[in-house]
Amino acid sequence: MSSLEDNKEVREQKAVKMFRDIRNEKDPKKIKKLLNELEEHLELEDSQTEHTK
Repeated sequence: MSSLEDNKEVREQKAVKMFRDIRNEKDPKKIKKLLNELEEHLELEDSQTEHTK
């Protein structure tokens, strides 16, 4: 597996963990914070994916 594939897998695992944390969280303020973090993570992943095309 290449380092790009490793990085992609790590990013995907992080996104899944973040999504699980959001689903398990009860506090709306924490949910909003986690959603913002997930959005930033996914935007970063999108920009890195476009950069490697």
